[in-house]
Amino acid sequence: MIRATYGKDPGQLDYVEFDEGIKRDFKVGDLVGEANRAQGYRLSSGWDLVDNAGGWASQGLVLRDTSANDSINLERRLPEFFSPFMIEFQYIPFTASYFDILVGNMTAGKNKYPINMRVEGNNLIIDGKTYENVFKASGASHVRVDVDTYTKTYEVVIDSKVIVSDVPFDCDINAFSVFRFVTDKATKSFFRIYPFAIKAGYVMNEDFRCESNGDIELYNWTVDGKTGVAQDNAENVDPWHRIITSGTTIKRSFRPQSGVITFETQIIFKSKKDGSRVEIGNSEGGNIALFTKDGDIWYDAGNGNTGVIWEGFMTDVWYEYKLEIDMTNHKCLFHVNSFQKVDADITADMTKADYVKISSDKTEGDFWVDDIVVFNGTYNDNNEVPEPEPPKGYGEYNLVMQTCDMWREGTHFGYDCLHPWATRTPFLGYLEEGNPEVSDWQTKWMVDHGLNVFTPCWYMPNDAKSAPKNPRNGYSLDQGFMNSKYQDYIQFSIKLTYAGVNEGEENWLKYYVAYWIEHYFKHPSYFKVNNQPVIFCFNTSEFTSKWGQDTARVLEEAREMCREAGFDGALFLSCNGAERTFGWDYGYKYCYNDIANGYAGAITTALKMNENLNVNTPWIFTMSQGWGDESWGRDSRKLNMNLDDWKATAEWGKNVYMPSMPQDDVLLSKTMTFGNWNEYCEGHTLAPSNITGFGYLDMIREVFYPDAEPHEDIKPDKKWDQMSAMLW
Repeated sequence: MIRATYGKDPGQLDYVEFDEGIKRDFKVGDLVGEANRAQGYRLSSGWDLVDNAGGWASQGLVLRDTSANDSINLERRLPEFFSPFMIEFQYIPFTASYFDILVGNMTAGKNKYPINMRVEGNNLIIDGKTYENVFKASGASHVRVDVDTYTKTYEVVIDSKVIVSDVPFDCDINAFSVFRFVTDKATKSFFRIYPFAIKAGYVMNEDFRCESNGDIELYNWTVDGKTGVAQDNAENVDPWHRIITSGTTIKRSFRPQSGVITFETQIIFKSKKDGSRVEIGNSEGGNIALFTKDGDIWYDAGNGNTGVIWEGFMTDVWYEYKLEIDMTNHKCLFHVNSFQKVDADITADMTKADYVKISSDKTEGDFWVDDIVVFNGTYNDNNEVPEPEPPKGYGEYNLVMQTCDMWREGTHFGYDCLHPWATRTPFLGYLEEGNPEVSDWQTKWMVDHGLNVFTPCWYMPNDAKSAPKNPRNGYSLDQGFMNSKYQDYIQFSIKLTYAGVNEGEENWLKYYVAYWIEHYFKHPSYFKVNNQPVIFCFNTSEFTSKWGQDTARVLEEAREMCREAGFDGALFLSCNGAERTFGWDYGYKYCYNDIANGYAGAITTALKMNENLNVNTPWIFTMSQGWGDESWGRDSRKLNMNLDDWKATAEWGKNVYMPSMPQDDVLLSKTMTFGNWNEYCEGHTLAPSNITGFGYLDMIREVFYPDAEPHEDIKPDKKWDQMSAMLW
């Protein structure tokens, strides 16, 4: 990788260095997770068309081989690993297609592919044997390949039916590092392999995506009673969940584990019913669980040690269960929605774990379950991020850093767009959001420089018409920050980017506001003013174009829901300002697209926004260092604000603007927002990068915390580059 940086003059490089990217150490996680589309028709970031003589490949992993004499070779390199893993994808043939699926080691020779499968029309061929009509002739077939590196065998499951088990590896290797689709040279093909995932390192990983419509056999589980497939519109990538009906128990065994393990799942209650139980245990004796009783969620640590962990669960809200189990020291840290915790002594009989069991009492109602995983260790094993060091006076001001979280390959545009723009490279390299260690580095850098609030974008799930489970592009907050060590050091406040208002106000309140209350507002680190959760909104027009003047009424209904949950209402902030009559409490700005006038232009904008306060919402001062989205293939390069102007603007905001505001209003007199932390492709990046290093952050600290002790800006020794997968 070639790195370069410039100072005040973007045309003059300060230095150039050649930097070899360092692969991320692999433990457990998603090696590949293609869940959204790339920009335009380009391939998703990380995929390479090694040989395209026969045709082309495009976004959404669509391959079209138009030649009867040549092939397409689509490749995805991986960090080397040799732990159990799962390959999962939907196969949609647009015409009869012929291709090979190869998984192996790219450094071990061209023929080193222990997993070697062939698709010919509707048939699957493995080891010379044909399995006929296993794929649908049209529409999607769901394919899952479970690879056991202990026995060096694999199993193929298509639409929840086991096609073949205990297939021995074709050859012996010590590590996997490449996945390939290779079309046939002698035939034409046109097909799609999407969504696509490779998940590795798990003891157990069940997302029920092999399920299709109807009450079909539950793959790899024993069932006592009746289950079914729940399908909703909240997830266009993962719309399937498992229904556990009254009086039903499902159980799945796995290889016995000892020491420290983590067990997670997600649960949604479709009616206010008790009697659900999610249990992990030892078949020879001993188990622990989370269960519902008297309208609450309880923990069961064994030996009669039970208690309430979550009071008053809601219907139609997904709840996340997480158990960090230490079977050596007989301890368990029970979590609900990551932040509600109970640290309990567990039964001494549980010296190992070898099954998961989920059940619904006969006298109570149905519930749904999804995303069940077990893995060794915890999310923060080997996390060596130094502890944050807040400056003296930290928290006197609300310094709010806006973030735009889309840096997880396969779920947005990825880093391919950024590669040609080496002057914007983050100091963390090409990081993967969702990694708690990455989140802790970003928390440390913000806290060390006096920033005490960050605002991640919140996108509704695609095509959402029911309860959200995995918010789109939500990995940074929901998987990274929520599992990080240092989440108690900083506050967060969601920024509604696309909030689901098109599904109607009833759904918006019932599903989205309820989800925010349970997952975010109740979090002890959520940003609240006078016991009111603060909600930023990027797309204010989304509300007003749909609801018009009724926006004020709907926002007030949301505030009332917050009051019922124990808050004193809620504060809604409109990007670029809005009329008071639409129900917004304050205005703020996302960024300045044009900072040609630097310091003076920023101040002029702030003063202008406060000209007509009888009509418009009062304005929270925003700082931004510019804009430039050429990386997205556009042409709107503007200069980055130089550090002298940046400091002068901060001083004016602190010493002139905020003191002129009503001093009893915390959001006006003590709050400043900054845009943006990580908009690398749009150029207005404040996170440590080779634009100005830590320059922008150091100036914030210097202006707002002049009495702070000198500090050292620390960078990690390791980097996350384009070969880094989604691992933690």
